[in-house]
Amino acid sequence: MAAHGFPITQSVALVLVIQVCKASGRNNPFLKMDKGLSRIYNCDETGFGDKGSSRKRVLCNKGQRTVYAQQVTTREHVTVHCCASAAGEVIPPFVIFEKCLPSTAYSLEGPPNALYGVSGMGYIDSDLFLKWLEHFVRYARQERPLLLFMDQHEAHVDTGVVDFCRANQIEVVCLPSHTTHVLQPLDVLVYGPLKAAFTDMARCLGLVRGNLTIGKRNFTPVLKVALEQACNPHNIRSGFRKTGLFPLDRKAVDESKLVKGLHRPSDSSPTSPSSTGEDAPTAFTSSSVYTDAANAVPDTERPLLLFMDQHEAHVDTEVVDFCRANQIEVVCLPSHTTHVLQPLDVLVYGPLKAAFTDMARCLGLVRGNLTIGKRNFTPVLKVALEQACNPHNIRSGFRKTGLFPLDRKAVDESKVS
Repeated sequence: MAAHGFPITQSVALVLVIQVCKASGRNNPFLKMDKGLSRIYNCDETGFGDKGSSRKRVLCNKGQRTVYAQQVTTREHVTVHCCASAAGEVIPPFVIFEKCLPSTAYSLEGPPNALYGVSGMGYIDSDLFLKWLEHFVRYARQERPLLLFMDQHEAHVDTGVVDFCRANQIEVVCLPSHTTHVLQPLDVLVYGPLKAAFTDMARCLGLVRGNLTIGKRNFTPVLKVALEQACNPHNIRSGFRKTGLFPLDRKAVDESKLVKGLHRPSDSSPTSPSSTGEDAPTAFTSSSVYTDAANAVPDTERPLLLFMDQHEAHVDTEVVDFCRANQIEVVCLPSHTTHVLQPLDVLVYGPLKAAFTDMARCLGLVRGNLTIGKRNFTPVLKVALEQACNPHNIRSGFRKTGLFPLDRKAVDESKVS
């Protein structure tokens, strides 16, 4: 019977079913099983070299508030880039040292087949990530395509990286910003145990040898032991399961740990100003700001009166000459009094910065990968100015500082030194 293929083993049955499905034109029901698991990967980097931390409890004298421990790790930053599949298989890590490689036989004592690199600060960049992708292709499964989950680090989305992935049939899925703590398997159930194991191993070695410090020279042997303890198939598979990446399960994600996005208000939605009092800052729509500003435009009669602080740029000789020629009477406010005497400081700049920060935060919630920089500063500033720099706030500022109407009693002299 054995010569005729009986009894039928699991592998033989699997081959028979696949052949039947192929002959009948049906999809392979086992496509997402064993081989599929081995073709789904997650990669990410984590840093070592800062102050070690441990959650273990220690014994001490009653009433002692602080327990000191010997620092056994240096502050030289080392980045470890790991990658694992949903089947629990691990790609040899990529270790990036700061400035230069150790002088010892680090590669012989470290994790087997590990890749090593150097950068100025010990962090990964696009060139190093491209070098790691070549390493990844060498040790990953040869079946294609491969699915690679990773975050949106700037080193991961370089054009060279994209071209390499396309050429090697690697389908990249960039996880949304600010979600990797719940969506990235390595972050969820691997890096925590890895750092804990590394710290415990370093502390134990420090107890055995009091003069031992874990630095570049002996980093890789300790990392090797910590990886064997933490980066195991059980933790990796549990990480993929807990993040809902495999098996695909949206309900597995704890959405309470995510910042809820905001919907953009429609252009037709009405906006109404709110006020808490006569002198309280309020928000106005752009149309009301422009209307009030047009009515409040000062005429061109001279002289003009200009209040300002005593900043060195304001009292230059050329400035003085220009003001005299244009009949601008300048009043420089006393030093250390602008927080109570300057209308813009008192009731404009505070609401302006608050409006700018709120707008930037709202845009960040709607588009998680958005950063407010030079390129998009002015549109946000425009909206913030329309909200905060309105006639009501400006007039209230002049009134509260006692500049107009002139009222010395309006100044809170307790705030003046």
